[in-house]
Amino acid sequence: MKIQLEDKRYQKECIDIFTIFDLKQNLEFGECDFVIGKDYVKKDITYPFTTRLELKKILYTIFSKKYNYTNDWGILTGTKPSKILRNHTDEELKQMYLINDENLKLLRDIDKVQSSIDFDEKNYNIYINIPFCPSRCDYCSFPTIVYKNNDRREEYLGYLLKEITEASKSIDKYKIKTIYVGGGTPTSLDYTMLEKLLKAIEECFVSENLLEYTFEAGREDSLDFDKLKLLRKYNVTRISLNPQTFNEKALKAMGRIQNNENLIDLYTQAKDLGFVINMDFILGLLYDDVNNTKKNLEILSRLQPDNITFHTLSIKNGSKYSQRYDKENFEENIAEKQMQLVKKWTSQNNYSPYYLYRQKNILNNMENIGYCKEIPSRYNIVINEELESIIGFGMTANSKIIKDGIIKYTNYKNLRDYSEKLDEIIKRKVEIING
Repeated sequence: MKIQLEDKRYQKECIDIFTIFDLKQNLEFGECDFVIGKDYVKKDITYPFTTRLELKKILYTIFSKKYNYTNDWGILTGTKPSKILRNHTDEELKQMYLINDENLKLLRDIDKVQSSIDFDEKNYNIYINIPFCPSRCDYCSFPTIVYKNNDRREEYLGYLLKEITEASKSIDKYKIKTIYVGGGTPTSLDYTMLEKLLKAIEECFVSENLLEYTFEAGREDSLDFDKLKLLRKYNVTRISLNPQTFNEKALKAMGRIQNNENLIDLYTQAKDLGFVINMDFILGLLYDDVNNTKKNLEILSRLQPDNITFHTLSIKNGSKYSQRYDKENFEENIAEKQMQLVKKWTSQNNYSPYYLYRQKNILNNMENIGYCKEIPSRYNIVINEELESIIGFGMTANSKIIKDGIIKYTNYKNLRDYSEKLDEIIKRKVEIING
């Protein structure tokens, strides 16, 4: 697809709308009969526009006819669609963005759950990043470190504990409401390293005012019963155990090693220990069709985890998966069909949607939805809706401090810079916290 763009200010709008319809091709700009001028679009006929929103709707109409496809989110491409609810009625939103009734209801249902929880901008939430994994899944583009190739876990832990110990002196731990340890795969730390980390978190961040303490235990090949007991000993209340799918062919295609039987055994052990459990799944994976989704949901019907997050595959630049997805055949609009099954199943099993976000290059301009039985994850709501301050520790960790707006600070994205500039990181973080 090629567009003759006479005003380069509109390039983003063109790309945003085009990627709703086609993620396999790049949109090209050059001389052709599809022209976008300063205030008009010419493609067979001429369409005038005065705003960027009108331009998007014109492009959406043209591409809809070409691809014989309409999208449930209309022209909305932002990552946090809930924010549009605040100033408009449903009818206005349908007119402005062409969103369908089902997705508007979804947003309203999520808002109802979130509105039932008390948030306070004076509160803190802690994120701690453990960037190590036993291996890299092909869909992943995060700056993870495969520790089996170069084991720097102990070295990294030393830097991380220094950052936690020094910067935490400026945080009133009685205002900390949630802790989230993510990655990477945090349980890829060995038992001794894991206990060192948990002790530091306990000393620096945990008080009787803490409401939620999540530890990602995403891969079963990094987890055992002893680690589960250790997490419970140090007052972790919630874990995330993430199959992504139970389909072995799809797992193999993404380069993920997973023993499904062991994963389910670990789930049972974790439930017996009293954890709130989240499970993550990805829709739109190669070799994962609607029948596989039905099988995943049959297993979930037996397990009934407290939280489930269904992610739509986002084709990440730089991932091995993106190259394969371009070349290999896959069922058109498979993720949409899978999500329809998911929405029906969650409703039948008394799950409520409690948070939603979207990503760049997500299949079919879709969404990621978190569901809960009774207890939503407070941290997930906070990070997506930016309701309270989050202070991030570790390589690549983001901080968002609410003080007369949002002050953002990101730690360095590679281990060399993170370690060499750690004193600078701590100093800057303390300055932001102290305001």
